[in-house]
Amino acid sequence: MTALETAELYFVPSGILATALGVASTEELKAGISFVGLVCGVLWLLSALDAYEELSERRVKLLTGLPIIASGAWLGSFCVHAGGLVL
Repeated sequence: MTALETAELYFVPSGILATALGVASTEELKAGISFVGLVCGVLWLLSALDAYEELSERRVKLLTGLPIIASGAWLGSFCVHAGGLVL
């Protein structure tokens, strides 16, 4: 799988989850969606590291930044929405 295919594979679910987060009505649902988004971001990072073996080191650093940023955003969203929940 190429680097572009890997990115495309995770852009679609991330977009769907972001839309779902926007229309979710309860904090519990928003926290759940955020957690699924976090898992998706971590899986994207792990698969990205495998797919980018054929690229230069500079491009690998740039392209692994995308899943790191996405994972951080989903983690932040989870912390905000799960703040009032008992875990």
